[in-house]
Amino acid sequence: MQTSILILLIAILFILLIISGIVSIIIFRYVNGRSNSGLILFKIDSINKRVLRFTETEKLLPTPLDYKKGKFEIYNYLPLSDFLEFFDSQTISLIKDVLDNNLKRRVFITAKLNLNSKVKKTFLESLITKIDKKTKRNENIIYNLNIVPLDDESYYCSISWFLNEISKSKTFYKNEKNEFVKYVKGPFLCISILKKPYYFINEVSKNEKLKLMKKLKLQVHFVSVHETKELLMFIIKMPKKQKYETLIKSINNLNQSTLFRKIIDVISIQEFKKIIDNYEFEVLINKARYCLYNLKNNNSTEQYSVYQVLSDYKEGFDQFSTQYNNLLEANNNLKYKIKKSSVLTYAKLEKTEYDIVTFEYPEINKNWIEFFLKIPYIRYKFENLQIENFIKSKEFSQHNTNKQNKKWILPISEQNFLNISAEIIPKNVILMIYSFDNNFDYTKILFKLDEFKNREIDCAIYINKLTSQLMNLMNNKLVNLMIIGKNITSKINQQKIFFDCMNIYEVSKSINSKLIYEIDSLMFDNYHIEKLGINYIYSETPLNTQKK
Repeated sequence: MQTSILILLIAILFILLIISGIVSIIIFRYVNGRSNSGLILFKIDSINKRVLRFTETEKLLPTPLDYKKGKFEIYNYLPLSDFLEFFDSQTISLIKDVLDNNLKRRVFITAKLNLNSKVKKTFLESLITKIDKKTKRNENIIYNLNIVPLDDESYYCSISWFLNEISKSKTFYKNEKNEFVKYVKGPFLCISILKKPYYFINEVSKNEKLKLMKKLKLQVHFVSVHETKELLMFIIKMPKKQKYETLIKSINNLNQSTLFRKIIDVISIQEFKKIIDNYEFEVLINKARYCLYNLKNNNSTEQYSVYQVLSDYKEGFDQFSTQYNNLLEANNNLKYKIKKSSVLTYAKLEKTEYDIVTFEYPEINKNWIEFFLKIPYIRYKFENLQIENFIKSKEFSQHNTNKQNKKWILPISEQNFLNISAEIIPKNVILMIYSFDNNFDYTKILFKLDEFKNREIDCAIYINKLTSQLMNLMNNKLVNLMIIGKNITSKINQQKIFFDCMNIYEVSKSINSKLIYEIDSLMFDNYHIEKLGINYIYSETPLNTQKK
């Protein structure tokens, strides 16, 4: 009898240990799966003493600002006093100073949270808070609060935050200084990553690199890292067959999943035997581009995920290299044509004062141009130079000399816009800001638009996807023109798209901004024209002048 009870107790204890282990693993993965950076957009109404949040709360609870019972939720008015409870006394004092004195300039505050806040927590939140206290996570998060005054005694605000992990990792990979390295006792593998546009102007942190290596099951101490603005490369010795096959599966999975999508656009492998000089390293980079650009163009995953030493890629790679070098030469030697697309009135198809400027490459095959322009970095790389050269061009100077009432709209990526100086842009040039992935860095864009407004230089936003943050950005009266892209106008009969365009039209009227539609045809009925304000249009291709 006693033996049976003892066995039962041992069995129960064993089951409890298993359950405890599973729960611990789930909690560990949950806690470690949280984001290490983020952005919260909101508006402070100083007259009615309330705060309205515009961005979703994070379900994985990366910061105390996302506590469920804190009620700082999207489109939910929170009393100003409750909002201030999230912060320490010094931050509260700084915020109150802005509001009480009705400051008319933008303010930047390095904020600190009240880690002893009395905001009620759910059981899971309490558990995570205890874990964060032990790991000192919240103490290592840096919060940057930006406050921009509006005309109605309210303030458009953002909190951008990130976990400062610089001192956290004691792990080292090879070539941390990102220098040229010889590779002689091969064979080797290069795991190459085409970076997302955000990282054209931002650094991939050491901890982000380590997490990627961990996901790929690489032995960190044996990984040599190389990085350019465009690429991130991990170089290792050729592994044994089984490990190599596992690595290829991981690469294919990453190309199909959303994991590390913040960093990875596409990822592939290149085999090589040795590298003894910069020329050979540049060849490796071009092989990486060859694979990655083809993957980005949705070409064969099986063919371009791995560049094998023994495979016959020579003809395809040589052709790619020739065309890539032709593109570089065309841009460096200004061998491109300025193409102007007039903005027309929809009613009479009359030209307006606006021309949209793009660039064509007559000496390069059209299919290759389409191939390269699907690569965000290619467009980013040449944009600023093209804009500067256009401003210096004879055609532009001639229009200014003749005092023609002409305004030129030039597309510019968000990344280039953030780094361009308003001082070099003439007042008859309008930069049309677009996002490669429809995911603007709203805080930085807001302040940059403010810089242009202060110099009385008009700006435009190219809208390819409507989000609540983008609507709020446009509501700030910093955008003079709104261009609805053909990705939206081609689907204008869809109910959601129709109402999105109606919302944009209402915003454009409220802030006295001109609304322009990019179109492929004139097939709009009178109902659409009236409700969506289709008064101005443009197309990069010739239009059939017959209307619906």
